[in-house]
Amino acid sequence: ERKVGSDHIGKMVFSAGRDQLAIVVYVPKHRREEVNGEEWLQAVIGTYSGATIVKQHDGGICSATIPADADKDIVPVRLRVPLIRAANEFLRARGLFPQDTPEGEE
Repeated sequence: ERKVGSDHIGKMVFSAGRDQLAIVVYVPKHRREEVNGEEWLQAVIGTYSGATIVKQHDGGICSATIPADADKDIVPVRLRVPLIRAANEFLRARGLFPQDTPEGEE
């Protein structure tokens, strides 16, 4: 029996290989009325040509790939940081990600 876990927290996981960047999104059930996995993923990968959503499981789990493209300077390992930033900005815009606060303030 599992007592602890992080299934109440949404996640976007990136795996960069030489030929593509794979992305998997998880949105917990209690947040799916506010955002679904495909919407979040599409907002993050939407600007990359060749990016495809591979599978929409249930509104909570979704995956996608962005292929490498030397002609367009799309290198999977270099995409991670800007995509993480875009994912966080998407959530912040919807009030679903904690805002940064100055130290000492709560």
